[in-house]
Order: sequence, then C-alpha cells, then structure tokens
Amino acid sequence: GNNPYPETATQSLDSGYIITGSDPSGVFLFKVNKNGDSLWYKSYSNSVGYIDGVDISLIKDSGYVIIGQTLALPHYYNAMIIIKTDASGDTLWTKTYGGSDISSDCIAWSIRQTKDNGYIIAGGKYDTTTAPHYDAYIMKTDENGDSLWTKVYHRKLFCSVLFDEYGSPNYEPNAEIAYNVEQTEDGGFIISSSKYMSSLSGFDIYIIKTDSLGNIINTTGINDDSFITNEELIIYPNPIKEHATISFTAKQSGIVKLEIFNYVGQCIRILFNDNTYGGIRQSIELNTTNTGYSQLSDKTK
Repeated sequence: GNNPYPETATQSLDSGYIITGSDPSGVFLFKVNKNGDSLWYKSYSNSVGYIDGVDISLIKDSGYVIIGQTLALPHYYNAMIIIKTDASGDTLWTKTYGGSDISSDCIAWSIRQTKDNGYIIAGGKYDTTTAPHYDAYIMKTDENGDSLWTKVYHRKLFCSVLFDEYGSPNYEPNAEIAYNVEQTEDGGFIISSSKYMSSLSGFDIYIIKTDSLGNIINTTGINDDSFITNEELIIYPNPIKEHATISFTAKQSGIVKLEIFNYVGQCIRILFNDNTYGGIRQSIELNTTNTGYSQLSDKTK
C-alpha cells in the first residue's frame, strides 16, 4: 500500500536482502529474509518532502548506509543525502551536501564504506564553466559523514574532434555522471562513468582509476587536466565543406593525437599523432575529399 519505487538492493548478514528506493514519504528500506518474505519496512523523510534512495551499502557494524538525492532550500537545487541506520533500519544520523546554489548542485548514484570506516560517494556535480552539464564527481567522508575532500573529473573532447554528417565538428559537453565507485586494494578508487554523446545518440563509457585522495592514476577516455582546451583548438571555416584548417596549441610538451569519428563512433581518420612542444601552435589542413592531410606550419603562439 506504500506504492514504493525500488532502486537497488544488497544482501544482509543473515543471508536476507535489503532494498531501498522511494515512496510517497521519501526513502524506504525494505528487509526480507532469504526466501523473500517481508520482515520490516521503514520510511525516512525530510523537511523538503523529497528524497530518492539510489544506492545502499551494508557496513561493518551490520547497519546500512543509504545515498539519496534530495533538494536544498531556498532554491531547490539538487543535493545529496546520506542516511545511516542500524541493522534494524532505525536512523542513527543523516547528512545533506550541496544544493545551496547552482554551482553546488550535485546528484549521487553510489556509496561504499572505505577501509578507514568513512564513505566514498560517486555522482555528478553541475558545471557552469564550459556549458550547463554535470561532471563526474566523488566525495570522501569520515565515519560521521562529514566531507573530507571532493574531486571533479571533466573529460574534454577537444583532442578527438567529432564531425557530423555535414562535416561540422561536434564537441558538445553533455552530462558526465559517475555511476559506481569501489575502493581498491591499494587504497585508491575505481570509478565507472559515462558521457552521453548527442552526435552519436548514445553513451560513451569510461573508467577512472585514482589514488587514495582521488587523484587520477590511469584512465580510459578521461582527461583530468585538459592537454588542449576549447580555446586552443580552432577549426576554420566552420561548417566545413571540402577544406579546413585545424590549429591547436598544447599546454605542455607531449604526444597529441587528433582523430575524426563518424556519426556511429568509428574513427575514420587520424589527423595528427606526434610529439608537440608546449606553447607551439600546430596547423593541419583537412581535405574531406580524401584520407590524407598535410601539416602546414609550426608557429609560436
């Protein structure tokens, strides 16, 4: 009769299961035994009147920790909420993060207890600096749920230029969300994330590996400190017809690779794959009528 909407479940120590999600009151916890028979049902609400439980984790004291999404007053921006319960589902404490203004708007998708009895949370944080969208985001807390540090990961697409069927580049930065986080044996974290590509009408998946402080160690499809920013990559004319000049400047010396992808995400041409010097502008002539390219000039920026 509660009209619940389940989101996720995990196994409890007694081999039963615990399920969380949302109902008209807010977040719920539903405990069943190993045969699926109902044992108890608990609801949790707040003054805003909205909480959606999106993930739950069994913790070392046999209790549970729920990460949810809520709204923050006075502007009702998105915020994250942690609800800590004992093994019977009774609330021990709650903590709310973000949502005080548009720059702190954040959403949550995953929570895990860490080796130091704190918590690591994954989700998304609103980014107003490049375009309205969410960046992949993690937050580390202590055992009381108080924030210790946060990290934001924004994958820049300007090194791999996407062209639509009309020859125009498409590097629209859409939503990037961290959907799951786990602590690894070395004390760091592994984060799974995705980015919606409007030009491909689908999602691009990538994985982030960090150290214990959230600093990137190795990634697939991510660039934490962009090698080439939007302002440093110029395509002229735009839209492209048969010929165009693409110029870029790397922030520092290193290997730069520029690729063209078609509308189904296949790499159809590698424009540049070579070592560059920081601060030196590279220019490439693109001829869309064949598969070749010629480097025009190297000029100091």
